[in-house]
Amino acid sequence: MVLCCVTDDWYKIQSTTLPPLTKASQSGDKHDPIVANILHQQALEFAGNKSKSTFEDAYVHRCVSSMFKTIFQSDPLFDYDWAKRSLLRKRKTGSQTCAPKPNFVALTA
Repeated sequence: MVLCCVTDDWYKIQSTTLPPLTKASQSGDKHDPIVANILHQQALEFAGNKSKSTFEDAYVHRCVSSMFKTIFQSDPLFDYDWAKRSLLRKRKTGSQTCAPKPNFVALTA
């Protein structure tokens, strides 16, 4: 089976970044696999995605999101969520206004 969207660069990056990821997971330091995983995912993202989109939201969701996922999935104490919505806020006069939520919310248990 040949995948249509997998390039030679993707295979080269896999063969370059997987051995350090394996070594990091065996190091005994809980931070090493997190950093190695982030580097592995970012290398794949930048090599495989040739889109020229530089919009803030696209960049954050494409690049920063994988870092957040790796960090926050490493400890059950942490949780996160994307929050691209608006909150209704009541004014003292009783009327409501919309206030944007932040793009990313980090929580602790």
